[in-house]
Amino acid sequence: MQKALKMISKCLQYTVCVSILAFFSFSAHATPVVWYLSGVTFNDGGTASGSFTYDADTTTYSAISISTSAGSTITTGNSYDITQAGIGCGTPEVVCLLNSADGPDYLGDLGLTLAHVGTPLTNDGGTITLTFAREYTCETSTCSTVTSPLRLLESGSITTNPAAPTYSVGGNVSGLTTNNLVLQNNGADDLPVPADGPFTFLTELADDSPYEVTVSTQSPGQTCTVTNGSGVIAATDVTNVAVSCVDDEVTPTPAAAIPTLSQWALVLLSLFLGLMVFANRKRLFN
Repeated sequence: MQKALKMISKCLQYTVCVSILAFFSFSAHATPVVWYLSGVTFNDGGTASGSFTYDADTTTYSAISISTSAGSTITTGNSYDITQAGIGCGTPEVVCLLNSADGPDYLGDLGLTLAHVGTPLTNDGGTITLTFAREYTCETSTCSTVTSPLRLLESGSITTNPAAPTYSVGGNVSGLTTNNLVLQNNGADDLPVPADGPFTFLTELADDSPYEVTVSTQSPGQTCTVTNGSGVIAATDVTNVAVSCVDDEVTPTPAAAIPTLSQWALVLLSLFLGLMVFANRKRLFN
């Protein structure tokens, strides 16, 4: 009996230990996090944006969706969805990227390197300033060496807490003949409009925000009306607000009336009678 109780006790102790070890082992593996590029610009005016997922426990990148815009050096921009194998790439501090659609031969295609030396990625997230980035032309089929044209990082960071996107409100003005028209959005954000053509308010709005474009100050001698001026932001810029201006109607000053023949006859008769009266009075006093 005592032997059975000892065996049960050991079994329970073993089960508890295994459970504790399993708990800490599970806790040590945090969930991979999504990192977003923020404010990444190159020295030729181009930009980079997008995101990727990184798992610090396995040192792997996945769900890569990054694109670059054209600049003065690299004039086409590109998109990237896979990592490039190679020395110094795919580490917690450096990632080299390629576009899978360009493969398997990457000679002459574009590549992108992002680095934040000294600050490795973790599963804790946060914001990390990029210390180096470049976009370049692959010189070999595996993109193991690069050549010009290339462009370098101007500024930027990666973050797990991206700012919510905002969207612009604008449209087109037609028929404007003077430069004193002022528009408003949601009763504020005054926008002087100097001439016909497209316009965009300076203040952007978050998704699901209402907007209402109105005329704050009319153009002198004109009346401007707004169509498609109100709605709710639906995850895209508003570009279809139409402002149409027309000239105000001018009421002509009525011309002086020209006397008719009968009116002239009455005038002459009145003068004649007046002269007769004057003549009779003069005869009486003489």
